Amino acid sequence: MDHNRGEAGVQARGAETGPLPQLDAPPAGQPTTYVPPEVRPEVRPDGQPGTSYTGYSGPGAGMPPPPSQWVHNDRRARAHAGHGRMPVFGPVLLIAAGTIFLLNNLGVLPWSVWGALGKLWPLILIAIGIDLIVGRRNPLLSGLILLAVLAAGVGFLYANGSFDESIGTAASALLDLPLGSTTSAEVRLELGTGALTVGSLGAGADKLAQGTLQYYSGQDTPSRDVSLGERSSLVVKQSKSFDFFNFHSGSAPRWDVNLNRTVPLDLTVDSGTGSVTLNLENLRLTSLMLDAGTGNAAINLPTTFQGGNVPVNINGGTGNLKLTVPAGVEARISVDHGIGDVQVDKSRFRPQGEDIYVSDGYNTAAGKVDIKIDHGVGNVVVK
Repeated sequence: MDHNRGEAGVQARGAETGPLPQLDAPPAGQPTTYVPPEVRPEVRPDGQPGTSYTGYSGPGAGMPPPPSQWVHNDRRARAHAGHGRMPVFGPVLLIAAGTIFLLNNLGVLPWSVWGALGKLWPLILIAIGIDLIVGRRNPLLSGLILLAVLAAGVGFLYANGSFDESIGTAASALLDLPLGSTTSAEVRLELGTGALTVGSLGAGADKLAQGTLQYYSGQDTPSRDVSLGERSSLVVKQSKSFDFFNFHSGSAPRWDVNLNRTVPLDLTVDSGTGSVTLNLENLRLTSLMLDAGTGNAAINLPTTFQGGNVPVNINGGTGNLKLTVPAGVEARISVDHGIGDVQVDKSRFRPQGEDIYVSDGYNTAAGKVDIKIDHGVGNVVVK
């Protein structure tokens, strides 16, 4: 519509109906925002309360809204724009924390549960994200989802015994296996979570294995499967409760195992989360298999290898690996590595092909070791 023509129409209407009432302007310093018709204040153009502007048929009907209806901070306008949603995350978190404190005071839950809850802090980030995505549109649904996330975390804690006050303190079991008629042995150690150290017994010891196996009180002691004879077998496993989740606030269990130094040994170590230290210098090793998950590993190989090629296979996940091959031991080393540095003592082990290193006397040695390293993330040092 032409601007001049529109002004003429307005003047003509004003002449017929009289001048429109002048409504008050917004307060000084306040910005104005247009309010859609469906949320306009219930006010007539003449400034009197009553029929809304859209339903008014008196003077000024059909005219654009006067400036006084371009209002600021109207509650319904903010709600229409979607900025007045109900907060969800804060109240749910306060209710959950208050409930746990109440159960602490009543003696239903131990205070030590807060140490386990501290390990669930990533759930707070998840809850905030859910609240930002869902809470604006459906606060009730957002609250239900947040409660479900918190309930899942509490379920994990309960399944792992974190509501038991006795759990989290260390207990120890002794490992004491006689040598008997053993002339060779197979030893397997499976530690899901914790630190493992393997060494050797003193010369002349009449034991096949001795050591200390830590575990959390309230949980099962590590299992031991023993078969004694000329070819003896020992399998030690940690309780299944720790295979997947460990929410306890105490330090991780520690195993110290010492093996007979005169008996030829096939040694297998399966470690999940934690450090591994294998001091094998004095052992008669016929094979070594290390499957490490997360944590650093340090391995000192025996000073002598008697007869044939002794296989050493090391599979590492995440963590640094340090392998020491004593002087005088001939070896062939193959490295398959992901992320991190690989450092091999090239003065002893000459590069031959891609990621293969061989000592000078390997081909003619009567006893030697074949080392295969498959490592994921972390540095590998061979010296």
